Amino acid sequence: MTLLRSSGTQWHPEKHPFEFGIPEIPHTLDAVRISQHTANVFIDIARHSSHKPESKEEELNLLIYGTKPVFVAKDMVTEEDNYDGPDIAYYL
Repeated sequence: MTLLRSSGTQWHPEKHPFEFGIPEIPHTLDAVRISQHTANVFIDIARHSSHKPESKEEELNLLIYGTKPVFVAKDMVTEEDNYDGPDIAYYL
C-alpha cells in the first residue's frame, strides 16, 4: 500500500492592507505598496508554471469546491474584536 501525503497552505498577500482589527499591521503607503508588490510577484511567478490539468474534467476535480469544508474553530472561544470569520480546513 502506498500512502500519499500532500499539504498546502493558503496565503493572501493582498489581505494585510485590509486588516484593520489588528494594530500591529501597518497601513502606511509603503506598507500597502509592499503588500501589493508581493502579491504581484507571487502571481507572476505562478503564471510561469507549466503545471496544467490535461482536461477541463481534471481541472474541476482538482478544485477545492468539491471538498466538504470542516469548520475547525466552531467550538473555540474567540475574541470578538479579533475574529475575522470561521477557520476552515479541507481534508482530502
